[in-house]
Amino acid sequence: MDAAARFPVAFPADALAAEVGIALGHVAQVREIWPEVEGWINFPLFNQTGAADDLMLAMYPGEPRPTPQAATMPAAADVVRALQAAGFAVKQARVAVLAPGEVLRCHVDMYPADRLIVPLNDQDQDFRHVFGDDCVAMGAGELWGVAGHVCHGAAHVGADGARVALLVDADPTASTPPAWYRAPWRIPAERRLVRPALGAAARAALDAADDEAPWLRAPFQFDLTAEAAYDGLIAACERRGQVERAAYWRRHACVCVPVD
Repeated sequence: MDAAARFPVAFPADALAAEVGIALGHVAQVREIWPEVEGWINFPLFNQTGAADDLMLAMYPGEPRPTPQAATMPAAADVVRALQAAGFAVKQARVAVLAPGEVLRCHVDMYPADRLIVPLNDQDQDFRHVFGDDCVAMGAGELWGVAGHVCHGAAHVGADGARVALLVDADPTASTPPAWYRAPWRIPAERRLVRPALGAAARAALDAADDEAPWLRAPFQFDLTAEAAYDGLIAACERRGQVERAAYWRRHACVCVPVD
């Protein structure tokens, strides 16, 4: 059984793609309020309170409430409602955006949930996800599942555009998911990306970088597990004499916490 799956369900790709510009507008507003925010940015469509600034990730009793953003993205909101109708006890639904070169670094989720992903757009192989040993590129409108206990992450390895995806979290103790979700998970062979090996020259380039980002991007660009990439980052910090950073990454490798 794979650590992710593409399910035999699809949503209207054209309608979702038409809402990408709206999502980017919401992200621009987030950046105006918090200009220090960089990299992976998300905003809620459904949550416990219905508040636009409620980013709390937790299970709770009762139904989720739509935020003001949900009304501006009806196609994405319809996906959430369809998943509810399919038996998922949805608690959170967010839209996440990655700019070129940005990474949601590989991590293990900190709370149990049935995690579903529906991309609003695609850009050939630029928008990548890593799940354990596998790297995939998802298509717009496709429905994917993620095993949150496996180290996973996302990256935009292209030079332009923005990756926009809907992330839905359901309560596994309250959901009655359909048979296709309960069947053994499989990643279609054609969706597994072939990444080049991390050769000596590429490793030297990663080690020579002035920051840590290249090592965090490495699992999306090379045939390398997230754990091996973190080991490489720790070793690079040690060679540079960055004892505190090496210790930091020993504590936080594959842990979903903000970078200090």
